[in-house]
Formats: sequence, C-alpha cells, structure tokens
Amino acid sequence: MIMQTGDSGDQFGVNYNFNYILLQVRECIEDHEEARIKLTVKDTDELIAWLQYYKKRVEKWQNAAGPKLENEDETTYMTRVLKVAKENNYFIERQEE
Repeated sequence: MIMQTGDSGDQFGVNYNFNYILLQVRECIEDHEEARIKLTVKDTDELIAWLQYYKKRVEKWQNAAGPKLENEDETTYMTRVLKVAKENNYFIERQEE
C-alpha cells in the first residue's frame, strides 16, 4: 500500500480487496505503530459523512478564532482558541437523529 504524507506529517493509505476498503494510518511524529482498518462499503459511507461533519466544525472553529496575532504568544493564542470553542459549543457532539 502506498502511503501519502498529509499536511499534519502523518501518513495514510487506502487500498481494497473484494470484501473491504482498507485504510492504513501511521502517526509519524510520535513513536506509534501503524493501524489498518477494514471498512465495508456502508462503513466507508459513514466514515466519509463523519469526516465531512468534523471538517466543517474545524473550519468553522478556525474561522471564528482567526489566525494568531502578532502580539500573541502561543499560550495567549491557545487560550483564545479554547475560549472561542467554549463560547460556540464546538465540543458538543452531534445529537442523535
């Protein structure tokens, strides 16, 4: 399986066989082993839906917090990021349908 390196520095790869879509991930920054996940077609649809859901949440959170300001150190910036999350309930999970 060919692994691709994401912007995060971690790697992922996707392959398939007759029964499953195979997802393999490797966290490269820490000393972690690889994980290989077997997904059915239905699992894949659900995973894509969850990834899209969380992608929108992260984008919304990043846009609400904005970039790090010139006069902010890392601690001040992270405090502001967490404050924005709390104010906008970004930690509350999607409700059951």
